[in-house]
Amino acid sequence: IKGDFSSTHIHPLSLKTLEEHGFSAENFEPKQLSDKMLKKAYRIICMTDTQRDVVSDVRWNALTEKQRERATQNVYSFSDVCGYEIPDPYGKGETAYQKTYEKLSEAMSAVADFCLERRKSGRKKKS
Repeated sequence: IKGDFSSTHIHPLSLKTLEEHGFSAENFEPKQLSDKMLKKAYRIICMTDTQRDVVSDVRWNALTEKQRERATQNVYSFSDVCGYEIPDPYGKGETAYQKTYEKLSEAMSAVADFCLERRKSGRKKKS
């Protein structure tokens, strides 16, 4: 595969896989994970346990002492949420991108439920 797929572009096999499943990457805009994002995120879900551990440490280091006092765990991996990690297809063939798409698709219901879980339980019922 040739072409520029630097941090400002989507990998051609990612694009192909998304388009085959009816998605557009027309407005794709990658963002570098920042301290601000780490501090404000409700929940962060990483593809692997290793990524989760690294991001959790980076987040903790980004917090001020006062923020650490009231911080709660908000960094998870797909294995925490749905029981399996999502493999990184980078450097592999088209089949790996399709399998990654399938794993992500299978996990989305569990991810949505997980992200809504605490917010729902924290709401008061209307009488």
